[in-house]
Amino acid sequence: MLATSSDGLTFSHSINEPILESEQKGVWILDPEIHKSSSGTWNLYYSLMGVPGEAGIKVPVIMRSVIDPDCLLSNKT
Repeated sequence: MLATSSDGLTFSHSINEPILESEQKGVWILDPEIHKSSSGTWNLYYSLMGVPGEAGIKVPVIMRSVIDPDCLLSNKT
């Protein structure tokens, strides 16, 4: 389980999970996973934790982004 500090900027966790700090202060990206759909589209799924920010995103939430394959540095399947 993750626990935020009083200001929502510091996390402590007891399990080994990838955690990335986003460009928005106080929002953290957890469990990033890339999945390729049957249509060939690459999707990045990730969880957001932290404090709601300027974008108005309510956290925690699971989000999805579509990845343009031409933007990937490497492609391992």
